[in-house]
Amino acid sequence: MANVAGMVAQEFRYFGDWRRRNGGHVPRKLSEIAETGYGDCKDLSLVVVAIARAMGLKADLAWVWRSELVIDKSFYRLPNDYGFNHAIARVDDGGVQWLDATNAIALPRGVYADIAGRPALVLSEAGVRLEETTAVKAADSVIDVTLNMNVGSKSRGGLIEFQGDITQTGRAAIRAEWGLLYSPREQLEYDTARWVARNDRMVEHEVELPKDPSRVARKFEAKVQVKVADMGLRTTAGIGFPLMRSDTIDALLIETKDRFSDIWLGTPGIFNEEYRVRGARVVGRDSIDCDIRSEWVNLSRSVAKVDPNLNGGASVRIRSRDEVIRSVISNSELQSEKYAQFQDRVRLCFNRSAVILSPTALPGSKPR
Repeated sequence: MANVAGMVAQEFRYFGDWRRRNGGHVPRKLSEIAETGYGDCKDLSLVVVAIARAMGLKADLAWVWRSELVIDKSFYRLPNDYGFNHAIARVDDGGVQWLDATNAIALPRGVYADIAGRPALVLSEAGVRLEETTAVKAADSVIDVTLNMNVGSKSRGGLIEFQGDITQTGRAAIRAEWGLLYSPREQLEYDTARWVARNDRMVEHEVELPKDPSRVARKFEAKVQVKVADMGLRTTAGIGFPLMRSDTIDALLIETKDRFSDIWLGTPGIFNEEYRVRGARVVGRDSIDCDIRSEWVNLSRSVAKVDPNLNGGASVRIRSRDEVIRSVISNSELQSEKYAQFQDRVRLCFNRSAVILSPTALPGSKPR
């Protein structure tokens, strides 16, 4: 069914035309949709339903509220159409799928965040009934970044090299597939390399992306090689490799004293990042490892040495994990003592930490 939704999105242009009488709620005829080659949400959903029924599956149109911000349940207590601004297809092929062919990329066995976890008004021949669409979970959207960072003799000309893999699955793969479908390939390669390096002084990059675009989200894998002139952090002990903070952590640490709105953390998902700094070792006695659990997010980071026999030389492994559990932190929560204590823990763990690359670990020198 994801393939069906993807093909419908490819064949028909998403375009709304509500000039006719009842055009806001009644789809056009299938013959007219096919002839014109375009349709709005209810037209494209009707096409998906018709194909599914022709395949012998149980399928119906359904109305939902489309937005990543879910409206209050009070909007559904009285008869009105405010909470149902978008048409989708409900298909049962052994399990219920909520399909939205207005999206360029279909998500197999998954649901887009903008229609997830909310009431759905299903229009069946037996009558109208109220159901609820599938809720999103963090595990449905995962990004894994694994990179080797060379700071020993393999780095040439004073450059620091990154080499590794990026894997995106579930909802996390949608944006990558969209970029492959619509963006110039060179631009997508550059943006991917820049995101990996997180450095303004990227001087070389080579990115290997999937050969062909897809209308259905898959396990999206990319290989990356990036060279940067320096890490942008210089200390008396040597060049520093900052332990990067994600956008999620930046949002969590926003000043809350005079804030009057909520904080939006984004759709639930998991971001795993691992760096292996070759030609380096751990010094010092203080651990900067941490594991923070809360009702909003789970955050962790660890720094450890890696057995040189396993990796061809001494190296330091830095792992971090951000898991967004809830999209919104309410303002009342932000003003609480509980959140203030949570912020203190996050600051203690993720503020101003770096791996120092001592001069003896730089090109042409003995690793330290």
